Amino acid sequence: MLSQTLSLHRHTASALRSVAAAWVNGTCAPVNFYFGYWFSHWRA
Repeated sequence: MLSQTLSLHRHTASALRSVAAAWVNGTCAPVNFYFGYWFSHWRA
């Protein structure tokens, strides 16, 4: 029972990590692109 719970917890943690990484990549990429674009044009 305990080992099953630990295994489930480990699996959930890795799944959450991958979801978080995908979410960060999905949201930060356009934001970074937008700010880089805006900043380069604002400086010019």
